[in-house]
Amino acid sequence: MRAAHPNEPWRWREDWAAGRIVGAGQRAALGAWAFALVWCLVSAPIVIFVPRQLHAHPAGVVGFLFPAVGIGLLVRAARLSLEVAKFGTAIFRMPAVPAALGGELRGTIETRFAALPPAGVDVKLTCIRRTVSGPPRRTVWEHILWRDEGVVPVSEIAPSPAGAAIPVRFALPADQPAATGENPDDAIVWRLDAAAAVPGVAFEARFEVPVFRTAASPPLGATAAPPAASLELPSQPQTVVRATTRGGREFLFPPHRNPRAAVGLTAFWMIWSGAVWGLTAIKAPLLFLLVFAAVDLLLLAGVLTLWFGTAAIVCEGGTVTVRNSVLGIARTRSTPAAQVTGIDAPITLQTGDGSGTPYYSLRLRCRDGRTLDAGFELRDKREMEWLRAELGRAVGLGTSPGGGTG
Repeated sequence: MRAAHPNEPWRWREDWAAGRIVGAGQRAALGAWAFALVWCLVSAPIVIFVPRQLHAHPAGVVGFLFPAVGIGLLVRAARLSLEVAKFGTAIFRMPAVPAALGGELRGTIETRFAALPPAGVDVKLTCIRRTVSGPPRRTVWEHILWRDEGVVPVSEIAPSPAGAAIPVRFALPADQPAATGENPDDAIVWRLDAAAAVPGVAFEARFEVPVFRTAASPPLGATAAPPAASLELPSQPQTVVRATTRGGREFLFPPHRNPRAAVGLTAFWMIWSGAVWGLTAIKAPLLFLLVFAAVDLLLLAGVLTLWFGTAAIVCEGGTVTVRNSVLGIARTRSTPAAQVTGIDAPITLQTGDGSGTPYYSLRLRCRDGRTLDAGFELRDKREMEWLRAELGRAVGLGTSPGGGTG
């Protein structure tokens, strides 16, 4: 197929070419069982030998973390198997292949529900760069480049021969990369996820979808204003926008805006600090200890930023002033508003892998090549797009500040 259609990579996969993409449910369950069983097999000697050594080496109790993780992996594999048994194998059908960058991704997810989810189905589309590092140990990294998400209300879920049909529709950006697969160690993946809360095991489905640049796509470098729906301020915004006494506008980013990310990083920092303490107790080599301690300090800085970091952007008198502060330690930068040529909303923080949570920041681009990182780490993309548009108006860029959101 690759030889017959060298310029149409969406024809290289049989499921993509047919517009019938099978979800990863059964494959994910089998993979989870294999990984869990191997993990438990490898960590089994810890359960046998470590208890005999605890009286002489109490710190060895840390070793029990490995079989504990194995139990968690077994529980996850069992949950995935129950999910497949309950909902079957989900299928995503596309009326037109491929989905063109700058256009839309449209299709229907077919699955079965004993009862429709009253809160609807959460759907999200993510562009991911997947890289594999190694050797000797191969590690998969998934970096989120772009994401959009929404909810399909229960009123839009229709009956189908399979049970239920969930309509999916996403506007695609023009400035993100197309799917690739020639190099498995460095690939671009477009992933569609769906989830719904139902009694018992929750519904989850995942698909890799064909998103490519076609003749219908805008030229590279073309940008467009965000859709009108994304410019609505959420009902419970994380930020505060107010007028200044001199007739300008102030954008405030308060502390602990993202408690979930802060709690997660705090827990990881505490575990890492425990490892540093353990290395100190066993008198590890100094260089090794210094490297771990340096990473520990970087993690601590991240923890303090997430819990106590604040930011403010003030636009008044033809000047834009950005102030970032953590526990009273502040950094202030200013530039004439006329120097600002665009405003971006890049992803600057991510929790988890490609299915994790991205967090967005504001970045001002100046005519002299400088960039000013302003408000940071907002979970809600639509709130960040609203702020981006409002800040663009405040500095005189109009309703379309330019730049990408990825």
